[in-house]
Amino acid sequence: MISLSIIFAVLCGASAVPNITDKCQFTSDCRDFCRYTSDAACYCRFGTCITVLLQFWGKKATPQCKNFSDCDCRKTPKTCFCKNGKCTKEKWECHKNADCKAMKKCSGKECTCKGNLCEYECATAQDCVKGDFYCARSIGEKCGCKEHLCTGIQLPKQCEEISDCVKLGKCTGDAPCACTSNQCVDPYYVEYKWRKDHPTKNCQDVEDCNYSIANCQNDKCTCEKMVKVEENSSWGECTPKQNI
Repeated sequence: MISLSIIFAVLCGASAVPNITDKCQFTSDCRDFCRYTSDAACYCRFGTCITVLLQFWGKKATPQCKNFSDCDCRKTPKTCFCKNGKCTKEKWECHKNADCKAMKKCSGKECTCKGNLCEYECATAQDCVKGDFYCARSIGEKCGCKEHLCTGIQLPKQCEEISDCVKLGKCTGDAPCACTSNQCVDPYYVEYKWRKDHPTKNCQDVEDCNYSIANCQNDKCTCEKMVKVEENSSWGECTPKQNI
C-alpha cells in the first residue's frame, strides 16, 4: 500500500514522483517509493515495498513480547513474529540469518536478518559509498560494511569550535568555516546556488557571523552590505566592528 505521504505528493502535482515502483529485493531498493514517506517506516518485504505507520502520540501499550518465542504462536515460527512489542501472525522474512538462505534474492549472497527482513547492502565499505547510503552523506562518519550491512564509523574528532579548525589550518579566521559533528567543514550556506554569483555574502544577521567566521565570534562583527540574492532572501557580509 502506498503511504499517505506519496498520495498527497501526487495530488499536489509533485514532479518528482513519476515511475515510482513498489517492486524490490532489499529495503535499499525502496528509496524512491519511500521518498515522500514521513509518517511511516518503509521496508522491502517479499519483493514489495511496504509502509508501516509509526505511533507518535498516545499512551503506548505494554509490550506483549520481545521475541517471537514470547508469543502463543511460537510453535509455528514461519507465521509468528514479534513486531513493535506485539505478537502477530503476519508473515515476515526471517528470525535469524540462516532463514535467509532459502530466499531467492539471497542466492550467492550472505544476507543478514535485520528487523525480520533479509537484507544485503554491501561486500565492501566502498559499496556503501557507491550506493549513497546514509554513512556516505553523514558528517563525522565514514562507511563500514559489517555483516553485509552499511554502518557508520565515527571519524577522529577535529574540533569543538571553529577556532580549532583555524589552528589546524583547515580554514582561516576571516573565511567561512564550520565545526559540525566535530569536523571542520564548509558552512551550510556555501552550497547555496546563489553563492556562485555572490561569493562574498556570508550572513543574514550577526548570528551567522558568530557561527561561521572565527574572527567574528563573540559579536565582533556586524552583517552589512545586504543584497537580495533570491526572491525571498537577502544576504550580507560579516564586517569587523571598529575600535574593538
